[in-house]
Amino acid sequence: MSIRQRTVAGFSIIVIFVVLSCVLGFAYTISVERVVDNVIQNSARHETLIRVDQKWLEISTEVDNVLLTRQSVLIEGRLKLAMENLLSEIQLMRNSFLFSKNESAKNYLTTIDEITELSVKLDDAIDRVSKDIEQGKWASAQYLRHNDLASLQRRFDFKMNRLHSNLHSEIEASMNNAVQTMKTMRIFWVITALMALFVGIMGDFVTSRSIVSPISKLVDASKAIEGGDFSFRVKMSRGNEFDILAKAFNDMTTRFQDLIHTLEQEIAEKNRAEIALIESEKRYRDIYENAIEGIFQSTVEGRFIDANPALINILGYDSRKDLIENCKNIEKQLYVASEDRKKYISDILQNGKVVDREIQLFRKNAQKIWVSISTRLVYDDEGNPFYLEGFVSDITERKKLFDQLSQSQKMEAIGRLAGGIAHDFNNILTIIIGYCDLLLRENPAESTKSALEQMMAGGERGQRLTGQLLAFSRKQIIKPRTIDLNGLITRQHDMFRRILGEDIETKLFLQENLWKIRMDPGQIEQVIINIVVNARDAMPDGGILTIETSNAEFDFSSSKSKAWVEPGKYVLVSISDNGTGMDETVKSLIFEPFFTTKEKDKGTGLGLSTVYGIIKQNHSYVYVYSELGKGSTFKCYFPKVEDEGETESDKNHPMPEVRINETVLLVEDDPGVRNVTKETLASFGYRVFTADNGKEAIETFNTNSEEISILLTDVVMPNMSGKELAQNLLKKKKQLKVVFFSGYTENTIVQKGVLDKNVRFLQKPYSTKDLLDILGG
Repeated sequence: MSIRQRTVAGFSIIVIFVVLSCVLGFAYTISVERVVDNVIQNSARHETLIRVDQKWLEISTEVDNVLLTRQSVLIEGRLKLAMENLLSEIQLMRNSFLFSKNESAKNYLTTIDEITELSVKLDDAIDRVSKDIEQGKWASAQYLRHNDLASLQRRFDFKMNRLHSNLHSEIEASMNNAVQTMKTMRIFWVITALMALFVGIMGDFVTSRSIVSPISKLVDASKAIEGGDFSFRVKMSRGNEFDILAKAFNDMTTRFQDLIHTLEQEIAEKNRAEIALIESEKRYRDIYENAIEGIFQSTVEGRFIDANPALINILGYDSRKDLIENCKNIEKQLYVASEDRKKYISDILQNGKVVDREIQLFRKNAQKIWVSISTRLVYDDEGNPFYLEGFVSDITERKKLFDQLSQSQKMEAIGRLAGGIAHDFNNILTIIIGYCDLLLRENPAESTKSALEQMMAGGERGQRLTGQLLAFSRKQIIKPRTIDLNGLITRQHDMFRRILGEDIETKLFLQENLWKIRMDPGQIEQVIINIVVNARDAMPDGGILTIETSNAEFDFSSSKSKAWVEPGKYVLVSISDNGTGMDETVKSLIFEPFFTTKEKDKGTGLGLSTVYGIIKQNHSYVYVYSELGKGSTFKCYFPKVEDEGETESDKNHPMPEVRINETVLLVEDDPGVRNVTKETLASFGYRVFTADNGKEAIETFNTNSEEISILLTDVVMPNMSGKELAQNLLKKKKQLKVVFFSGYTENTIVQKGVLDKNVRFLQKPYSTKDLLDILGG
């Protein structure tokens, strides 16, 4: 046999083994690929399950955030979008099992359909929660959250845990199958390789004599190449198979030369990459140096190792060196409360990190600031605490805004309390003033008359106090009119002089062509007088009071610097004094109810809080500037009225005549108020039917409808309001005159505190003249 034949025979056997190995290897590879595909598919399904969990959690978290903060802006839209994302993820999860040939796919689809049903129920529950939140039914929303939503959450978690468990089991089984297949493949390939090696050795032994010489040449060529001489080539002369091999060897040498050239290029590319890495590190250093957030490294004991410029600026130091060298004890030099540092270090050592911890610190100049710190503990190679590194954000302004929010919420709660107190107190005052008036009209003895007049004066003082409470709580019923503010201030000027005294000079600077505003005249007078009285008390040794008016307009660009005022046109009233002034602490408290700097029994503390209540009730704004020893300035911005209509001075107020022999149906749930009102009306010739609730009033009216011409009813009563009663009786008698009276009312006959048009209303406590005027008008 020739060399070629022997070689062919030997290589044929080897090829057979190689082909057989490849075929079986390909078969095993397909098996492994199927197993891996199954693992990947199940992993993707598992990721989809996780996203479904996350979407459900996002919905629950959004509901909890809204219920916690009670900020319901666009809640329905956000929850609807979250629900759409959740249902989309569930559908995606279902589709992944829909075409699966796995026998367990039907079980998965059944569970997913159950989850879909739970999601639909969740959507319904979310709709109900959203509606309750939008209607201000927070308690109902809380109940739905902790009952319906919590129940759906538990059922959802149970279904999802079952899916998670089954998928984990399938993934683990698939992985085990893949590992076992790979082990089998590896053993087969090893056996095949050993057999091919054995056949090759045998073929080499048979043909060794005829190929030793050519191989020697190839060995020499290999040594030359090993020595680095890639120009060496094997000579070819016989034209046999070894010449073909020699040619292949020469071609390989050529390729080696090309490969070396390629490697040289790759080395050059690597050098360029190293240069790029250095530049990248420089960019990251730039990020560190120019970051807005403070970044630091410090020892656990309390010394800075490094800090970026942002942190240096936050803490008020001049440079990194200044901070590191001069701040040697973080706890004593930076922390306002040393126990905060101790708790901070304790938590880091226990948990390895602290996230968003709010701490009050001193700057270098001793100014206090609030910061949020997130820190992690870095360990050395032996697992011991090495140093701390983290981020610092200055949240001083955010804390101030949060404090302002808390303040407004506190004032709102006190306002609700004040409104309730005023309601009950007004009923009491109505009884006192009414009976005093009845007794005074009976010409009592002089001593008795003096006592009654003192009681009447006390009742009137109580009336003014409840008026302040209602104004502060924004529950005061107002009758807005178009007002010429310059004319109102001019008419009040003489009153200002009597209030201020001779040692205080008043200066008026009133802009011509001042825009009109729409407010209750009594309210605007109350605002100005309260601020004037406050200015008088701030100038015990005399001074100058300046009142200015002007037109003011804010657009979107200018309102950025005055975030507390909406863009628009306003009439500005500025009241300034050159008195004692206020520091920041007092200025932050002046609008709080019952806060006063006056001596005991010298003031109620409701004056400026009343101003604040009136300003907010009329969608207006107030700004205060003050410095100790330099006086104070109150700037009130009232919206310009576009349709001026009838001005405050245009309307006449005729005194109605009392109509004797008219019949009044008096409806009042307070027996004291009902009795004194009945006696007062009867003393002037009115015939009076009484009722203490709506149902009794309807029965009385049905019996005496021909006689009754006037309905005098309280607004707020149990079971049926005064407005509902009036609507019921007007259906039976259209010409019936309806008069409402109350000490405090919700939005039944008023809209946002403004009296509905053409509604007759008498504010408690009222005088006999007020009662007769409104009944006769």
